[in-house]
Amino acid sequence: MSQQYTHFNKLSVVNSLAVGAKGSEKVVADAYGRMYLNFEPGNQFYVDSGVGSNSNDGLTWATAFATIDYAIGKCTANNADIIWVAPGHVETITGTSIVADIAGISVIGIGTGSLKPQIKHNHADAEVSITADNVTW
Repeated sequence: MSQQYTHFNKLSVVNSLAVGAKGSEKVVADAYGRMYLNFEPGNQFYVDSGVGSNSNDGLTWATAFATIDYAIGKCTANNADIIWVAPGHVETITGTSIVADIAGISVIGIGTGSLKPQIKHNHADAEVSITADNVTW
């Protein structure tokens, strides 16, 4: 196992926090304290109930999917895929569920306060469940 280092990268124009073996560091935070959640993400999909459609490709905000469960189904296991959920997204589950059944994915909601994404349960059997390993919700 190679030795790991945590340090400030003094070589860049803007100081940033880097981790990794000396000479092959990965930047994990910039000088403004913004953290990078995943340094080498796999596929990135976008979900927005306001403009999305499950017939879209989900690869941009303009071509977002409408539902989180559909986006999960497009992910590849253990590929560090990320699903970005738009501010103001509202998804109502009626008789079906959202199942995070793909290992190694992250579902990240964007927004605060009244703009936080919402999942509403409108049926006694509706649920959100995580059945795969290494899922971040």
